[in-house]
Order: sequence, then structure tokens, then C-alpha cells
Amino acid sequence: MDRLTDVVNKLAVPLGKFGMLPPIAAVQNGMIAAMPVIMVGAAFLIFFILGSPSVGEGGAVLPFLEPYANAFVNMNSLTLGLMGLYCSLTIAQSYAEKLGVDVKSAGLPPAIFTVVEPVVFGLPLAFNPYLMIPFILSATVSMAVGYGLTMVGFFGRFFAALPWATPPFLLGPLGTGDIKTALLPVLAFVIGLVIYLPFWRVYEKKCLEEEAENEANAA
Repeated sequence: MDRLTDVVNKLAVPLGKFGMLPPIAAVQNGMIAAMPVIMVGAAFLIFFILGSPSVGEGGAVLPFLEPYANAFVNMNSLTLGLMGLYCSLTIAQSYAEKLGVDVKSAGLPPAIFTVVEPVVFGLPLAFNPYLMIPFILSATVSMAVGYGLTMVGFFGRFFAALPWATPPFLLGPLGTGDIKTALLPVLAFVIGLVIYLPFWRVYEKKCLEEEAENEANAA
């Protein structure tokens, strides 16, 4: 027994150090963050088993669930896909935090060329209800306003297709020949600022409360 204890103790130290490595810790944190999605998927699987006529010997265990059995298994498959996507986001975010990556510095240069994934997945905007809603709203409203101003003739219409990574302040003038279209990114920024501000204040308040709670627990 003592020899077994010695072997376990010798293995525990290197395994503990291995588990504290940033990539491994990021995977652990990402899987923990995905637990709500996993639990929802497991619930749909349980409902499918209880309502499937092929599981019980005399038919479905809960007959009233039988008409929805196929829907339950489809929802379980959907949650598996969401789990994979969500894990990829949370693992990447956790790893970036452990490396001390500054999202602002990492996201600004690509954003100039309309590559916004570092902010979407690093802040994150994705799967963040506080910021995902204004992200969709600001893009929709900005597009509608720009389209309306173009239809009434305030901005020129595009006659040339340019690469998608063209900086926004160059895209309009080069694609339409109308220098006024350089104002479109400014207009979209103002619209986005107005839409984001109330959501950001709520999100900031939540983050500050979590930070204060963590400091209190650490003390």
C-alpha cells in the first residue's frame, strides 16, 4: 500500500504541472463553460429515450413524448454541434486570457481591413447576449440607413466590385466614384455608438460585479 501511495504521489506532481499548462487549462475552462450546452443536449437525449417506442419493451416509457421523439433526437444533434462551436470559442478566449493577449491591440489592425473575428471571438461578441444584440442591430440599422441615403441619391451607387478586405473608408469612394461615401463609415460608427452604449453599460456593470465578487472570495 505504501508503495502504491508513493507511485501515486510521484505521478501527481508532474500531472498537476501538466494540468496547469496554459493550453491544457484553457481546454479545461472551455469545457466547463460549455457545460450548460452539454446539459441541455443530455436532457433532449433523455426525453428521446423516454419517448422512443424502440427503447421500452412495451413501447415508449412515457407515451405522451412519443410524437416528439424525432424532434428530441434532432435537438440533441443540434446541441452537439453548438457544443463544438461554443467550446472552440471558450477555449480560444481562455487561452488568450492566460497569455495576456490584448484584444484591442490584436483586433484593431485586422479591423481596418474588415476582419473582425478577433473581436467577435476574443472579446467575445459571439454567445454574449449583452453585446451580440447590439452587434446585429447596429449592422442592420447602418445598412438600412446607408441603403436609404443611396436610394434617394445622397450617395453614389456602386459600379465596381472591390475586394472584401478593402478598408471601409476607401471602399465607397473607389467603388462609387463619390467621395461623400467616405462618410458612411463615420455614420455607421455613430449609429453603432448610440446602439451599443446602453448595452455596454449593462455589460460593464455585470463585469464589475463579478470582479468585486471574485476579489471578495479571494480575500
